[in-house]
Amino acid sequence: MNITQFTEYLNKQKGWNVDPGYYAKIELWKQWWCGYVPEVHDIKENGADGIENKRQMASMRMPKRACCDWASLLINDKTTISLGDKASAEWLLGNQDQTGGLLRTLNFWPEANSLVELAFRSGTGAFVLSAENMLLKNGIPTPSKDAQLCLDYDPAECILPLTVRHGVVTEVAFASQILVGGKRLPANSYTGAESGWRNAISYHKRVLHQQGRRYRKRSVPACSAAGGRGGIL
Repeated sequence: MNITQFTEYLNKQKGWNVDPGYYAKIELWKQWWCGYVPEVHDIKENGADGIENKRQMASMRMPKRACCDWASLLINDKTTISLGDKASAEWLLGNQDQTGGLLRTLNFWPEANSLVELAFRSGTGAFVLSAENMLLKNGIPTPSKDAQLCLDYDPAECILPLTVRHGVVTEVAFASQILVGGKRLPANSYTGAESGWRNAISYHKRVLHQQGRRYRKRSVPACSAAGGRGGIL
């Protein structure tokens, strides 16, 4: 995810002054997670013939293993979700082993496990809930058979805190990635605790229009200070 390009767009469109400098640290952590940090793994050595050679040091990728272990401990086949209402439980979880329902549609269990790993790798992560084809009347959501819930799983490099009050993120921009025509594109959105219902930022819309593709307008509820509909790990 090109967070610099994302922040430049937000600064230009919104008149903000968001500094993407911190994300260089996240990129460094990602290099350790991948097992290749150029300053560490690119080495020089002298061969038997006395000629200096350059090579890449082998890596056991232990930072990735540590992140994977945490993800396996927190999200695994023994993890369960409990709901007091039976109808809601069947809608969300499906059968008794909790592998059906809406969570199956959202591919929740494998994606949540991957997000936890990425959160340990990058410093944080977010489950970003949104709705496609939602019908709004006078700014109020109205039941619609075409409405669909969507869930994005964003690591730290896709999260841009805008306002932090007493250690709590109250306004944040998300730069979720989707695959369109074989290319990764940002599907950006913005939520704030005081912004009420809002529409997704049009950065992704502009990119798709340039490609002559149809974009479906998305309206999603704002996140609460406690994480709510834009929950941050």
